[in-house]
Amino acid sequence: MVAVIAPVGTELLVNTLTGGTQINSSVTALSNGGFVVTWYDRGRQVGATMEDNISAQIYDASGAKVGGEFQVPSAAVGAQANPAITALAGGKFVVTWSDNSGALGEIAYGIKAQIFDATGGRVGAEFRVNTNVQGDQQFSAVTALNNGNFVVTWADRTEFFGSISSTIRAQIYTESGVKVGNEFVANLASGNNMAFPAVASLANGGFVISWTQGNADNSDRDIRAIILNADGSRASLELFMNSVNSTVSFPQDESSVTGLADGGFVITWMDRGGNLRTPAEDADGFSIRAQIYNADGNRRGGDFLVNTDTIRGQQFPAVTALQNGGFAITWEDESNTLGDTSSAGIRVQAFSATGVRIGTEVRVNTQTLNKQVTPSIDTLANGDIVISWADYGPQTDIFAQPDIKAQILSVYTGPRTTNDTAVVNEDRAVTFDVRTNDVTIDTLQVTHIAGTAITAGGAVVTLAEGTVALGLDGRLTFTPSADFNGPATFAYTVVDGQGNSKSATATVTVTPVNDAPVLSGTQAVLPHGTEGTPYTVSTAALLAGFTDIDGDTLSVLLDLSPEVGSVSQSGGIITITPAENFSGTITLNYAVTDRRGALVLASQDIVIDPVTDAPVITSNGGGEVVAISIAENITDVTTVTATDGDGDTPTFAIAGGADAALFTIDETSGVLTFLTAPNFEAPTDQDGDNIYDVVVQASDAGGLFAEQEIAVTVLDLTDGLIITGTDRNDTITPTASNNGLARSTASNDVLIGNGGVDTLDGGEGDDRIDGGAGADKLFGGLGDDTLLGGDAIDQLRGGEGADTMIGGLGADSYWVDNAGDVVIEERVIDAGTGKEVGGIDLVTASVSYTLSANVEKLTLESGAGNINGTGNALANTLLGNEGDNVLNGGAGKDTLRGGLGADAFQFSTLELTANSDTVQDFTAGEDRIELSISAFSALADFGLGALDPGELAFGTRATTADQHLIYNSATGGLFYDADGSGSAAQVRIAVLTGLPTLQADDIVLI
Repeated sequence: MVAVIAPVGTELLVNTLTGGTQINSSVTALSNGGFVVTWYDRGRQVGATMEDNISAQIYDASGAKVGGEFQVPSAAVGAQANPAITALAGGKFVVTWSDNSGALGEIAYGIKAQIFDATGGRVGAEFRVNTNVQGDQQFSAVTALNNGNFVVTWADRTEFFGSISSTIRAQIYTESGVKVGNEFVANLASGNNMAFPAVASLANGGFVISWTQGNADNSDRDIRAIILNADGSRASLELFMNSVNSTVSFPQDESSVTGLADGGFVITWMDRGGNLRTPAEDADGFSIRAQIYNADGNRRGGDFLVNTDTIRGQQFPAVTALQNGGFAITWEDESNTLGDTSSAGIRVQAFSATGVRIGTEVRVNTQTLNKQVTPSIDTLANGDIVISWADYGPQTDIFAQPDIKAQILSVYTGPRTTNDTAVVNEDRAVTFDVRTNDVTIDTLQVTHIAGTAITAGGAVVTLAEGTVALGLDGRLTFTPSADFNGPATFAYTVVDGQGNSKSATATVTVTPVNDAPVLSGTQAVLPHGTEGTPYTVSTAALLAGFTDIDGDTLSVLLDLSPEVGSVSQSGGIITITPAENFSGTITLNYAVTDRRGALVLASQDIVIDPVTDAPVITSNGGGEVVAISIAENITDVTTVTATDGDGDTPTFAIAGGADAALFTIDETSGVLTFLTAPNFEAPTDQDGDNIYDVVVQASDAGGLFAEQEIAVTVLDLTDGLIITGTDRNDTITPTASNNGLARSTASNDVLIGNGGVDTLDGGEGDDRIDGGAGADKLFGGLGDDTLLGGDAIDQLRGGEGADTMIGGLGADSYWVDNAGDVVIEERVIDAGTGKEVGGIDLVTASVSYTLSANVEKLTLESGAGNINGTGNALANTLLGNEGDNVLNGGAGKDTLRGGLGADAFQFSTLELTANSDTVQDFTAGEDRIELSISAFSALADFGLGALDPGELAFGTRATTADQHLIYNSATGGLFYDADGSGSAAQVRIAVLTGLPTLQADDIVLI
């Protein structure tokens, strides 16, 4: 809410020379936004005397003086009085005044005029307005016309043969001061005591003159007016001079007139008989009244009382039109109210175009000592008003010398609207109140959007960029069109409680956000694959049908754990390797992602057509060529094993080889033996080098087969200990003497367990220990040993040295105590169920270790200190010790438990939510989450180190574009969101069991 009229800045002292008398000011607004005040000045000394003079001062729009006070007449000779002023185009103005110097041929008082430019420089010379130089020509008034001309009017009192004739005359001028036609008489009826004319331009290009006329009826004086065309002719017989005041039984004086925006005009005057009216509206002295007229001169209602305070007298009114079509009247007031106890002050009141009061009567003057009199008023270019007056100031002696004061005041002429701005993310609505920065005296209501009427709670207005709705609370909600970003500008209109409306614009800047890709077309139909053959597909094929509204280049993020088999990517080619002997349908799950990490989940079914499979020889590590070693003097060589994808039972045979005649094989069991035990000292192989070559064959019922070339090296027992166990449960530990044979514990031994549950210990030396088919315990001892567990549940402990441990099938356990240890574990998928055969394998490590392929579980050994563990592509379980461990599950759906110590749970790959890890024992403030910015690229902008708190949101979703991590303390879920509060989907990184109180400083970017 604002006051209807309120001071802008402080009261201005207009005159610079403060000696003498400064009265009878007149003010006009300039086209450049400033204003000029002119006044009667008896403060200038001319020679030895103080002469009557006219002074002026220019102001800019802010109320600052432009230049200094200047003299209006070209020479201060004789009496100069009663100035009037009006603005012209281009910042110019013209001043008129009464002059009795006789300098231009006047016999008595004449009317002078001078045009000035915007800086106060004279434009041409001072000129006489009146043509008739007989008698007194006084009380001039001047106004600019719509066509750029201006008109001057004055009172002419001329005596002819002892009789005084009184008329109201006028003269029209061009903007440059050239007369247009001749001086003419404005009044129609003759009479005495015509004085104090006022003039105002009208919207139709004409003008209206009002004046005081005596003896026109039973009163002493009344107010008359006439409407004239732009050329000075009377508008028509219908537009006639008339008594303005409706009550004519008492004097009416001092009129002021202004044209209104609707083409009409309003006249105000001083009523000297308010106490005689019935009813007596103002029974205590003089009052101010006004009457509104239509453009044709017909009254618009009756005349009305202007002043609210009716104590004592109110006089000397002045009126100006306001920009909202209404008007404001100022006057001299003697009521001693509104905090002014002086003998007179200055008041102002605003009215609507129909004469309805807007707000209340306002005191203008700040100085309240002595009296403030004879105001003048005009409306500035910005809608404010300026009032000037004579201030008798703080002087207390009887010779008080007045100054000229002025005050700029803001006027409520309807709502003052200010353009509005709002910012919202793409695909989000924003609600804002456009009225917040608008100014009104009561309340505002939005009525139109972009020229379309709108009602609170009603239908929305549709724009090119979105829709606008008006809520019941008066606020607007802008909802941008899907995927629109950029500026959306629309006009709105508000109306106040007085019916005044005003428009402004609102601009909503819709900030682009990263949109996730969408499937807008049809996915590619992928060709079938063939069993046993790696299947390749291009990323372009997987991206077919997907588009990104932001125009980003799309890429494929693979699920590295497909339902069946394995998948890898190199450049733009994806290779899917189905499980051995698999045929059927593989569902490849993947995500389509843009360059900023927003993604959409997708899948494609790939049909693998079956083929007839040949057997695959799996013994001795598989492969087409193998080498094995046996001790001399024994016949057992190896057991050949094979699998068949079609479920056939393979049969075995010897297919060739240089020494094939020396071997025999059981066609059902695959047991390969020498026909005669070889003797190292008397080799019988074809080359005589104790290396016997044989080719074995495994065949299925369809005649398909596989062959394996075996090179059997026969070892001399003097070169090391070779012990072959039985098919029972054997325990073999090389010592200084075994089987009656002396051996050094540092020898490179070969221990073969065969069937049964064996315990084999190699002792010192680089040993080869083969547990065979049973659930064996193999100990390498010292040296770089090779341990082969076979197809049962084996325990392999290499001991010191860089050992190679091969578990085979079964849920094997490995002990790794050397960074050079190598663990090799088989992974076989059941063709019928599609599930892995062999159980969960475990590595217990006393050094930092990364799980090799096909091993599921890693335990960091107690007492090993601060060591680290890393998983592979499987769903791993990683268990820390009491030290400060770094656990990284790698790809796959992993379970991590740090144990005691300050542990770091590290994430270096971006997985799908289905593969998110579980952290079982996270302790806030002690443990930490480490995230690689190479995988979580949206975090890269904030640099490495502790997470900025602004990047972490709590709850279920991000609320800003910078919040790329979300922690849901109700579920323990930690999520990554590449575009923060944008529309892209979240990806769960991990679930923290126990619901710890996670904070930003618990997360580190690496």
